[in-house]
Amino acid sequence: AEEAFKETEAWRQCMLVELKGRLNETKPDESVTKELAMNAYMEGEIYNRCYMQEEEKETPNPETLKELADKALVWYDRALELQPNQVEFLTHKMLLLREQKEYQKVIDLCEKILEIAPSFFPPYSHLQEAYEKLKMPQEVVNTFYRAKNIYDGDPEIYLRAVRVFLAYQQYQD
Repeated sequence: AEEAFKETEAWRQCMLVELKGRLNETKPDESVTKELAMNAYMEGEIYNRCYMQEEEKETPNPETLKELADKALVWYDRALELQPNQVEFLTHKMLLLREQKEYQKVIDLCEKILEIAPSFFPPYSHLQEAYEKLKMPQEVVNTFYRAKNIYDGDPEIYLRAVRVFLAYQQYQD
């Protein structure tokens, strides 16, 4: 992992040297912004993957997990400062927050993703899951109907809705 961090740092430094002239412009062009955003996103991905590796260990270290997740989120946020509507960046940040059981933040990010890409299915499933974890049954059902309109082939959205219907004895839907 340390080698990957060093390589990424070296890559960022090389890119900054290459882009230095363009960065000094009053308003850098879009390609510079995209390159810097992608670099920040890639650093977030490295920390996220290290987080996942640590989590898979037989006895993961909670302090290490928190440190890696925090660093990944910092880099995702830097990428999103430069490209706030980049669905891939938002999705990966949301997935990391989901792993950390930060369900309200997952909801917020899923809604933002769906504002940008309303026919992108995965956020519907994660949104419904987050509502279920937060014990928000009406939102689970509402999200089921929204998700079903986009893609009706995911059994998990039905299962979540059925659990709510059964829990509240709503057998008509």
